Formats: sequence, C-alpha cells, structure tokens
Amino acid sequence: MVVVWGVLLGLYALQQGFCIFTTPETRSFPCHLLRSRTQVLFYVITTCANTCMFFTLFYIPIYFQFTRNDTSLMAAVRLLPYLVFTITVNLTTGWALPRVKYYMPMCLVSGILMTISSAMFVAYLSPSTPTPQIYGFSILMGVGTGITIQLGYSVSSLKVAPTDSLSAINLQNVAQIGATVLSIVLANQVFQSTAVRNLNRVLADQGFSQEDIHGIVAGAQSTLFGRLNSELRTGAIGAITSAMARAFIIPLVAGALGTIASLILKRERIFR
Repeated sequence: MVVVWGVLLGLYALQQGFCIFTTPETRSFPCHLLRSRTQVLFYVITTCANTCMFFTLFYIPIYFQFTRNDTSLMAAVRLLPYLVFTITVNLTTGWALPRVKYYMPMCLVSGILMTISSAMFVAYLSPSTPTPQIYGFSILMGVGTGITIQLGYSVSSLKVAPTDSLSAINLQNVAQIGATVLSIVLANQVFQSTAVRNLNRVLADQGFSQEDIHGIVAGAQSTLFGRLNSELRTGAIGAITSAMARAFIIPLVAGALGTIASLILKRERIFR
C-alpha cells in the first residue's frame, strides 16, 4: 500500500505540475505557492505538528490498554489531559497572535516542546512508567502541538495576495491530511515490525505461530494475550511497550524538523 501511495503521489505531482487535463488557474494543488519560503515552511510546520498530534492520540490509549488493562473507554479518558491542553493552547494562540505580532517565536517554542516531549517518551516509556509522568509528557506535547496545528492557516493566508488566500488554505489542508495519513502509516509500520520482533524473542520456543504473535500485537484484549501466564504476559507487555517507545522516534523527528523549519522563518511582524 505504501508503494502504491508513492506511485499515485508521483503521478499526481506530475499531473498538477505540468497541468495535464487542467490549467494553472483550476488545478487542485497550488503549485505556484511552493515558490514562497513562508508557505513551504508552514506546510512543513503544520505537517510536523499534526504528525505529533495524531501519533499521540493513537498510541496513548494503546499504551494504557496494554500496561493498565484499561477498557477502551478508560483508555480514551486518559487522553483528556492532552486534549484539554491542546485545545486550550490552540485557542490561546489565536488570541495571542495579533498581540504578539511575531509568528516565528511561537513556531520555535512549539517545535522545541514537541521534540522534548517525544524524547521523553522515547527515553522513559516503559510498563512501569508512573501515570502522572505519562500525563506530564502528553501535556507538554499538547502545548507544543496546540501552538501550531492551526497557526499555518492564519499566517499563510495573510502572507499572500487576497486572490491566493483560498490556495494558501488548501495547501494547509493538504499538510493536515497528509500528516494524518503519514503519521499513522509510518507509526504502524515501525510499531508492528518492532513489536513482532521483540515478541518473537520473548516468546521463543513457546510454540506460538507468527499469526499468534501478530494477534497479540493487535490488542491487549486478544484471547491469546489473555491466556499467557504471568511471566510471559509481563515479558510481552515489556516487548510491546519497548516497540511503542521506539515508534515515538517519528514524532521526535517531526518535532526536530519543525524546530529547524521555524528557525528558517522570517523574523517579521505579521500585523503592523
């Protein structure tokens, strides 16, 4: 599927770039905005912020289901600290931008916080990590993602001619949708492959097939996972959590890339 997606993306880029069966005025992707430094950098920053956001939304509940044996409802409740801070900071950023007037420092703070939070997940995520500590990491991530998940819409539309405002918004939409797909696909590939490899080591010589191993990775509520004895269950949870920590390298890279992109932004006032 990833290969098919890559081929289709390449064909779409060629079709839009050379205006095949379309015109520069009616094509769906605003290629002409790619000549703008600010537009390209905010495309990157929005992609990085949304990658971190969707990754956190996807894996925090899974972590608590495996390590705390949470129900689906309780695992979703564990996201509340992250969601509350993300939404609050997002709204606060919209209020603060006309007053601060400079967008570059906001993007820099966002990138740094996302990088720090992801690094903490990579370094400290384990079955025994205290719940308040996980909440702290997720709150830090929420502040970082909350700053820039929507900031690109405001700045990019203000930095172009009025006739290009809709195109700038469309570019941000592509960044958001693309980040959603990429973060989930890449994270799933890293998590699944690492978890299966770790479980093969933990459950060696236990008579489990590869289908059984994949079934354990599929969820804490799987029948086979529930049949493991205490020792094997503990080892399996450790193996899966280790894979999850490794997968957090993806938002770590996204946070670092967002930080670099913010440093390249112009140091200018968005409002006079």
